[in-house]
Amino acid sequence: MEVIEVVSFRLAQGVTEDQFLVENGKVESDHVVHQPGFLSRQTAQGEDDEWLVIVHWESTEAADASMEGFMDAPATQAFLGAIDSDTYSMKRYSVVEDARSVG
Repeated sequence: MEVIEVVSFRLAQGVTEDQFLVENGKVESDHVVHQPGFLSRQTAQGEDDEWLVIVHWESTEAADASMEGFMDAPATQAFLGAIDSDTYSMKRYSVVEDARSVG
């Protein structure tokens, strides 16, 4: 069953939007897209300077496997340093309906 991972956070003090977007791009191209079960990833910015990353995985197992290596992967270190860990929140949801499949 497809899983949606929703991560929200604010940037670390002193990190600019441009700096973050560079690191966000690197973590996506150098790490996330290479994980088994990866489907898609989106990044959004809210009006209140909160950021949102939404990742779609083929299964809970794929999402779990990705997270096991994410914190220690060389490609993710600058990304992790760019976010305020005190504001970090991650939730997962199982897809029960998908409008893409409605005919």
